[in-house]
Amino acid sequence: MRLPRETLIAPGADPSVVGVVEWRGRPLPIMDLRLLLDLAPLDPLRNVIVAELGGRPVGLGIEAVGSILRLEQVRIDPVPAAINQGDGETQVVSIARPPRGGLVAVLSTARLFSVARAAAISEQPLAERAQHTLNEPRSPHLLFQLADETYGLALDGVEAIAEVPATMTRLPSAPAFIVGVADRRGEAMPVIDQGARLDLPAAAKGKVIVTRVRGAGLAAFRVDAILGIQSLGASQITPSPRLGAASASFRNVAAVGDDRHLILLAHAEDLLATAERDILRSATTASL
Repeated sequence: MRLPRETLIAPGADPSVVGVVEWRGRPLPIMDLRLLLDLAPLDPLRNVIVAELGGRPVGLGIEAVGSILRLEQVRIDPVPAAINQGDGETQVVSIARPPRGGLVAVLSTARLFSVARAAAISEQPLAERAQHTLNEPRSPHLLFQLADETYGLALDGVEAIAEVPATMTRLPSAPAFIVGVADRRGEAMPVIDQGARLDLPAAAKGKVIVTRVRGAGLAAFRVDAILGIQSLGASQITPSPRLGAASASFRNVAAVGDDRHLILLAHAEDLLATAERDILRSATTASL
C-alpha cells in the first residue's frame, strides 16, 4: 500500500518506527526497513509492505515496489554459510535466482527484529474494534496538543485547566522537565513540561492540565494547547502498540474524525513513570 501522508508519531518510539496508522480497523506500526537493515536512505519512503510478526501485522516502509516474483523452488537457494559466519546472523534467509538473471535476497520478518524489538511491537494484542452500536460505552477525553500532534487524556483524571502559573519556584537539581512548583489553594503543585519530558520540540506557553497523579499527588502538566473534550466510544479505542519506553505513557489509541486519524490516549496515572513520581514527590516535599 502507499505510505499514508500522515502518521501518528509515538514519543520515545524505536528510531526505526515511522509512525502508526489505522489499517483494517486497528493500529499498524510502520517501521523503516532501511534502518532495520542498517542501510543508508536514498529516496523518501513511498510504500508499505504489511507483514506479520508474532501473529500481529507490522508495516515495513520501503522506497519503491518492484515486480512480484513467482519462482519454482529450484530457483531458491540457501544462504551461503560464509555469510552467516561471525557473531550475528544475516536477515537474508535465502537467495533467489529469477529467470531474467541476477540475484534477489529473500528476507525473514522474524530475523528483521531483535528479540526485544519484536516483543515491544507484538507484546500487546491489537484488539479488533468492536462493531459500533448506539449503546456502546463512551468515555470523555480532554484533547490537547504537543508539538504538531494531538493527544487525549481521560477526563476523570482532570481537576482543572488553567493558565501557566505566573510565579513558580525552581527546584535545585530537579529534572529539566520540572518547570517549578506553584501554590494552588495552599497546596504545592509541581508544573511539568510534558513536551520536554517526551523530548518533543520546545512548547509554547500554552496551558496547564491540573491532575492528581497516583504516587505523586497534585501536578500540572504544561501543554501547547487545549483542543476540547471529545466523547470516545469503545469501538474507537484499541491498545497502543508498545514502541518504546516513553510511549508506555499512552495506553491506547483512538481513531477520530471523518478521516479516522489516530491519537494517543493516556490516563493521569500514566503521565509519569514510577521513578519520575518518586523524584517529583521528593522534590515537592523538599520545597515545602
